[in-house]
Amino acid sequence: DKSTVRFAALMHDLGKALTPADKWPSHHDHETLGVEALNILVQRLRVPNNFQKLALQVMQYHTHCHRAFEIRPSTLCDMLARIGAFKADNRVNDFLLACEADARGRLGFEDKPYPQSDYIRAAQKAAQKIDRSAISNDNIQGKEIGLAIHQLRIKEISKIKQCFT
Repeated sequence: DKSTVRFAALMHDLGKALTPADKWPSHHDHETLGVEALNILVQRLRVPNNFQKLALQVMQYHTHCHRAFEIRPSTLCDMLARIGAFKADNRVNDFLLACEADARGRLGFEDKPYPQSDYIRAAQKAAQKIDRSAISNDNIQGKEIGLAIHQLRIKEISKIKQCFT
């Protein structure tokens, strides 16, 4: 059942309706403009938390996904962390499916390939497989461990990006 993906795909551009008229036809910052509206909507309709969580992730990061080849590996790593891609119960495939639905929902793009999904999936897998033993030998503690892990993930994502570009 992919009802969470359908809900996320339907809600992801909610912020476009809140773009000030003087900014049209552009919708800069629509990713953040829609967050409050989505939170109100899900509370009013008593939408389950897992629906809300995926919809928020897609709303906030779908443009990162569409521009995956243009953004820096560090930005992609940050996005993956924020959508929970490094957790065991991640929903990366659902996130990517909703983003792909958005991209293919445009006239003339229905049958176009969406290589961003393969790239992001490969980047996630590479970043998850980092060798943490190198960190434990460096006598670092606390927040430094997290920063070291983050740097290793960025390094692996950079390698993957070279394979895709």
